[in-house]
Amino acid sequence: TEKTPQKVWPVIKFLKQIISSSNTFISYSLFLSSLWSFKQVAQNYSERTWK
Repeated sequence: TEKTPQKVWPVIKFLKQIISSSNTFISYSLFLSSLWSFKQVAQNYSERTWK
């Protein structure tokens, strides 16, 4: 659990960059793609944990 914050921080910085982006459409699509990739990572992590 100690490694989790180190992995989450870059994501938070990335999300902040997206939010501060001037182009709304690009920031929205990037936000959706980042959510999708985060969902994939979470699925892989949960599969590895419970198997």
